[in-house]
Amino acid sequence: TSLSGKYANSNDYDLEAGFVEPRILNGDWSLGVSGAYRSFTHRYFTNLEVPEKQQSVSLMIGKRIYELITLNISIKHSQIQQLEDTFIFEEFKASGIKNSLSFGFLRRDLDNYLDPRSGTFISANHKIFGSFAGGDFHFMESNLDVKYYFPIDFSNNYQLFLLYHLKCLI
Repeated sequence: TSLSGKYANSNDYDLEAGFVEPRILNGDWSLGVSGAYRSFTHRYFTNLEVPEKQQSVSLMIGKRIYELITLNISIKHSQIQQLEDTFIFEEFKASGIKNSLSFGFLRRDLDNYLDPRSGTFISANHKIFGSFAGGDFHFMESNLDVKYYFPIDFSNNYQLFLLYHLKCLI
């Protein structure tokens, strides 16, 4: 379960709520839902900032296939609204519906899922926007996220660790 909010000013804030059941009925299946509302200023160029609002909802289904490896599929629906019609080219207009279908896998080998101190986390996914998912935007993106937690033990009273984080977007 997650609930997060960020507030910078009256035009820049973010609210998000989500729930993931990592093991439905203590089995190999997982299920997650989330929703978000964002109001922000998107900077396209140095002197071109456009205020936008975005609402989104998503559903994720996953299945553990081998020990620590989980495959998942998710769908996401987003409604984006530009609050000003300031843009240089028609292609920069971002208002519309953005639907995506995502396929991915993750491998978690952590000592503690809530507060990890050692282990690895690897996640890769491929998102398809538009086409058979519908919507006004048509593109694809791939992500690779690798985290390595390395504990540093110098005292029994303090727990310290280094986090190496690599994130690739293609």
